[in-house]
Amino acid sequence: MIIDLDHNATTRPEPAVLAALADAAERLYHNPSSVHRAGQDARHAIELARAAVARLIGADRSLSGPRSAPKSIVFTASGTEAIHLAIRGVLDTLPPNRRHLLTNPVEHAAIRELATHLAESAAAAVTTLPVDGQGLIDLDALQRALTSTPPGILTLQWCNNETGAIQPITQAFALARQHGWITHCDGTQWVGKLPTRVHPDPQAEALAAAHHEASPHCPADLLTFAPHKFHGPKGVGVLYLRPGTPLRPLMPGTQENARRAGTENTPAIVAAGVAADLADRWLADPAPRTAQAALRDELEQQLLARFPSQHAHPARILGPASPQQRIWNTTSIAFTALEAEAILLALSERGLYASAGAACSSGSLEPSPVLLAMGIPAPVAHGAIRLSLGRHTTADDITAAIDLITQVVERVAGPT
Repeated sequence: MIIDLDHNATTRPEPAVLAALADAAERLYHNPSSVHRAGQDARHAIELARAAVARLIGADRSLSGPRSAPKSIVFTASGTEAIHLAIRGVLDTLPPNRRHLLTNPVEHAAIRELATHLAESAAAAVTTLPVDGQGLIDLDALQRALTSTPPGILTLQWCNNETGAIQPITQAFALARQHGWITHCDGTQWVGKLPTRVHPDPQAEALAAAHHEASPHCPADLLTFAPHKFHGPKGVGVLYLRPGTPLRPLMPGTQENARRAGTENTPAIVAAGVAADLADRWLADPAPRTAQAALRDELEQQLLARFPSQHAHPARILGPASPQQRIWNTTSIAFTALEAEAILLALSERGLYASAGAACSSGSLEPSPVLLAMGIPAPVAHGAIRLSLGRHTTADDITAAIDLITQVVERVAGPT
């Protein structure tokens, strides 16, 4: 029996997605830029997928008809490439005194490492905002940073890939807009898991409020995400570009409305469109998310009860204390003074897949930079594992996971 609790890393493609991927690879292999019928069939399939992705995030309002595809959707080869195109593409349009990236230390590595590269190469000035112990940005510090330099680009992750913490993007991006900043949202862990609307939608807002969910509205100028996080294929990423937002392509060419050169990955894009349609249907009813959130909460409560504060290796949930301030599927739980690497390897041998927000280096697992930036002590951060549920995680999975994690932690801890 395999229990997959690593859905924030990637998700298993749905059967319909795999079928679309195989069919497009076999039938639609012609170049979408070709003028002959077969090439135009491939182009038509890509545009239908573009429209499906637009519907998923509510970017289809301005479409002239149900089969129209918005120019605001750009397909890339990955979520990371989409992030680079968004941030570097905007910075390249700005005058030197405005080439400024405003970020924070709990972003995904795709942004943290890009920020380091930009600063070291002097391609842009970089300011890093502080976060609190829950991993949330300080809005007062943001206000000061926004007014201290000429406006550049603010990047902010909608919800954190390690802790699930939901950032106050509505307030942050409103402040940025007041001061002339361009805004980018990394929606990789949000889109496809919770409703998303790039335009105000009172009905969607009311539904979210009724079910105690965060607002679905993303007011950013640029939004990036990856379909493989919501049961789609790898090899394709998405950039939403609000009309009027300046962007210079990293790879000049004619494809993707001259925003990203290279022959399109037709099979992956078509499959991404299917994944977007499936996600849109799944998101229409909040009940499945409520049920999965209850499973996540049960997992946390049981592990906290089994490793209480008086235990030699007490469990601790990292991130916002309120489950409503975290996305429904994610928990970061630390077992103090233990090594996450040992826990994860032992769990893997027993068929439970989980993760940690850290990288192996010279045979040892370094504490997550995200957790350290939150002020989590190193002995706690060392023992932190990330458990992330998916649409198809069952109550039996969670019951088995609680027992397996308990056994493994007790074994790793050794005699007390």
